Amino acid sequence: MAEPAVHLRPFREADLEHLARFSTDPSFSEPFLWFGFRSPEGFRRRWQDDGFLESDPRLLVVAQPDDTAIGWVSWRQGVLGAQA
Repeated sequence: MAEPAVHLRPFREADLEHLARFSTDPSFSEPFLWFGFRSPEGFRRRWQDDGFLESDPRLLVVAQPDDTAIGWVSWRQGVLGAQA
């Protein structure tokens, strides 16, 4: 069986540079939508608090087989379906 082309893993300190660039450089997200300037320090504080895994939005790094970060995915915990 072939090795997967990418895998998911928790953020590491070195990966925070990707979020810092995303926060301050509109061209970094092209051709996708950019959500505006944000504080890179806010991402660092959040990573120090919970590693992006304990509260929404949650984040994981998308990494190549050699563990190089090439992006990230995010999700929010929630309840699916109608609530009574």
